Formats: sequence, structure tokens, C-alpha cells
Amino acid sequence: MPYVYSFENKNYCSAILLDIVQAFDKVWHTRLLLKLKTFLSAPYFIFFKSYLENLHIVTKVGSEFSNLPHILAGVLQGAISSLILYKYAADQQTSNHTSVAEFADDKIIFTSHIDPLIAGQYLQNHLKDMKEWYSKWKFKVNNEKCSHMTFKLNKGNVPPITLSNKIIIPSSNVRYLELILDKCFTWAEHVKQKILLLNA
Repeated sequence: MPYVYSFENKNYCSAILLDIVQAFDKVWHTRLLLKLKTFLSAPYFIFFKSYLENLHIVTKVGSEFSNLPHILAGVLQGAISSLILYKYAADQQTSNHTSVAEFADDKIIFTSHIDPLIAGQYLQNHLKDMKEWYSKWKFKVNNEKCSHMTFKLNKGNVPPITLSNKIIIPSSNVRYLELILDKCFTWAEHVKQKILLLNA
């Protein structure tokens, strides 16, 4: 879709920014291994299987040790392999009417249409599929930290978008990868915050 021409075409480019609760900690090992097995050659699969299976954690307080619970989910924070494994686990539904931009666990779902009602429906349909995927993979979305943003030059509004029967908070400014985006791409708030940071 030519989202880059949304402003020129007077379209509504509406986006949902999702916040996944403890995204890397929720990667379910059993289902991830089943997925990896479908396309990895045996040596690579065995490597990741040994990396993910039979993991335990122990806590020490003074001279006392906890028991050794079996870890069934999660990948190590900061490890290069963890980004790859999360990417495979987060290989979520796509749609003909929406696109997805993501970096690690930061995810945006967006669409563009001249009719704000249709743009809203495209997003709502995509999130409906996402709800089923999150349930399957045991991920949880933090609705309070998700945002709904519409980039536009028009006066109309995209209707409220819901996830798990809760309205995603609409916003006039959103932060994504340390950039503060506003609905008209003026960069005014971003520049303001950078000036405050430099003067601090």
C-alpha cells in the first residue's frame, strides 16, 4: 500500500502501537520449538533445542538455596539469539489491508484509507486476529500502554479501536524508537523535548 502518499491523497493513516507485557519473558519454548522444527535443518534445530530445553533457575539468599523450578518460557535479555527467537515467535498475522512495522518488541500496525470508518475497520479486523494469536502463544497486551494514532490532514476521525473489549487510548503524540510523532508530522513536540533535554 502506498502509505507514503497518505497525506497527498488526503487519506487517514491510522496506527496502533502495541505494548506486550514482558515480551521476551513470554516466549513459550514448546510451541517455538515446534515452529522451528518445520524449517530448520537438524543441526540448527538441535542447537536451539539444547538452548531452550531443561532450563532451571535458582535463588540464593545467604546460605539458603531455592528449589529448581523448570523454566518453560522466556529468552535471555540482550542475547542476539533472543532477538531472532522472539522474531520467530512473534511472526504474527498479516492482512491485505494493513502493514506492520516492528523493532524487537516495539510493534506498530497501520493502515491507510480515504474513509476513516474503513481505516478503523481494517485495524479492528487485524486486532481481532491478533487477539487469537496472543491467546495461542500466551502473550498479554498491556492495554493501558498501547496507543491509537491517526496521521491526517483531514478534520474527520477514525472511530475508537478496541482490543479485548477495551478501547485503545487515542493520542495526538506517540513515542516510537525515541521519536515523538504527531498527527501532522510537524515534529514540534519532538523538537521541543530535545531542546528541553539539551538545556537540562
